[in-house]
Amino acid sequence: MTEAQLQRTVLEISTLSGWRSLHLATAQVRGRWMTAMVGQGRGWPDYFGVRDTRAVVAELKGYDSKGRLGQLEAEQWEWLYALQQVPGIEAYLWTPDDVDEIAAILR
Repeated sequence: MTEAQLQRTVLEISTLSGWRSLHLATAQVRGRWMTAMVGQGRGWPDYFGVRDTRAVVAELKGYDSKGRLGQLEAEQWEWLYALQQVPGIEAYLWTPDDVDEIAAILR
């Protein structure tokens, strides 16, 4: 499962489970892939969802065409660590191997 497929799966589970969710999508601008943002957003997790009194953020990593799992960049580690320190925020690293756990967390 690629990261894009994992993203669609997480958003589908999230929607079916009543979460309000957000994914900041990249776009190609003048030949470069970019995500429009202001501030220290580089590395912000792929998924953000809220439901009732819960807030969940998750960095998603899928497999490439050679079967290699994506690796976290330093900024992604830093965001996950910082968000794990905030009371009330659940911060995760999710891979295709975690789909059953993801479904359990979001239900």
